[in-house]
Amino acid sequence: KRLVKKGVIIMKRFFLTLAIVLVSINANAETDEFVSKNYWSLTAGSAYYTEPDGFDTTAYMMAISVGHELNDYLSIETRLGFGLTDGTETVYINPYIYTMFFSLDSLYGVYGKGCFILSRGLEVYGIAGFTKVNASFQIAGIKESDSDSGISYGFGFGCKLKPHLKIKAEYMSYLDEIDYDFKSLELGIVREF
Repeated sequence: KRLVKKGVIIMKRFFLTLAIVLVSINANAETDEFVSKNYWSLTAGSAYYTEPDGFDTTAYMMAISVGHELNDYLSIETRLGFGLTDGTETVYINPYIYTMFFSLDSLYGVYGKGCFILSRGLEVYGIAGFTKVNASFQIAGIKESDSDSGISYGFGFGCKLKPHLKIKAEYMSYLDEIDYDFKSLELGIVREF
């Protein structure tokens, strides 16, 4: 089972990377008129931590990103995130029942983003890169902190409201490991400068 799941993870990452490369290669017609821009974004949403043995919790998080558009289709960005609330889950450890707490202490990463423009002001994008996550777990008054890093990937949708202002919705798989997953679903604003 572990080998099958690892193979599925590798295939997901391969196809997402391939999609970003193909979108960036397609950047031909509009790049002659392109003016390079920087941007920042602020997002908030749900962070999901799950383990195969049934531990499954949701917390709320916020992330701040700063990026640079290389052309109409490709950009790079850095991201810093942190938890707003703790996730809780009731766990049974014979013969006791405990409440387990999950806290996102911080995350940071670097990503490449490939955009596909649907129409004027509307876009979809794929994003992939590297993330480090720091988290804490607490049960029965005992708290432990842990960190992990790895390849991240996701996709999103953007809609331009004004010339330099967008809203976006994004799904992100920050860490997709054999023994746990850490994902998010976020909404936010993007401001070009």
